[in-house]
Amino acid sequence: MIFEIARKLEKVPANVKGNSLRSIKGDNDAAGMIIVADAYGEIKNQVESYKMMSNVDITFRMRGKSIDVSVMGDDATSKLMEFAKRLKFNSEDAEDVIEFWNKSMPLAGCRFIDIDMDQTRLKLIMETDELDREAVMAALDPYNMGIVTAEPK
Repeated sequence: MIFEIARKLEKVPANVKGNSLRSIKGDNDAAGMIIVADAYGEIKNQVESYKMMSNVDITFRMRGKSIDVSVMGDDATSKLMEFAKRLKFNSEDAEDVIEFWNKSMPLAGCRFIDIDMDQTRLKLIMETDELDREAVMAALDPYNMGIVTAEPK
């Protein structure tokens, strides 16, 4: 069974100071996040530090007024989220999504398929042989997330 976990996110106004998480997209093989910040030196330093400490294939690339941080290889999204918790974001919603991932993923009995998050919504696609709705909701409720769709494979 394939199911979608969702959460509506509050868009951070453009003039707010700090690191603004614009998007996260990824699966098990590749993941990336786009960040807009006041300054990028600390983010670049964190990428290099994480790369050396973990031996993860993580890179950054400047794109206009943003920085794109990417991870390639097995378990790419989990490694990107592990990196993301090293940063401080100006959105409580972004912080919640990162905390949820690092504390609760993988959900018991479920396999991660895909994540697509922008400034207004989180969409997380999961797969399971049998959905234990009660157990999944116990992990989602503290983060104001819910199951939107559940359909057979």
